[in-house]
Amino acid sequence: MLMPLTPLTRADCPCCGYPTLDQGADFEICLLCDWEDDGQGETDAAEVRGGPNGDYSLAEARSNFARRLVMYREGHRRPITPAQQQIKRELMAAYDAWRDAPADTRDALAAEALRLERMYRATSRLSLDDD
Repeated sequence: MLMPLTPLTRADCPCCGYPTLDQGADFEICLLCDWEDDGQGETDAAEVRGGPNGDYSLAEARSNFARRLVMYREGHRRPITPAQQQIKRELMAAYDAWRDAPADTRDALAAEALRLERMYRATSRLSLDDD
């Protein structure tokens, strides 16, 4: 379970850039892009390290996420459903609004982001059950 969404409790995913990790470089898997944070960053983003992210460099995963809302290449995994895409877009907008908001208005925005996180997890579980 992720920690509550506050500036002090979440780390940004190195792939998608959103606050989806409890802490950085701790091998957590991002809810949005599916990158496993193994500590790879800007200085070695073009390097394919193997390990938990297989044959993806951080740079390629970022590019894939920008196009497909997931770190993977076209055809690598089951595509996300249109409903999941919509929830992801809403969640990204909620994270952006939370970041840009004055501190005294962030609680309501954080609550909305947490609601969307739960909703996305539920739709992800349902799509796995369809296999």
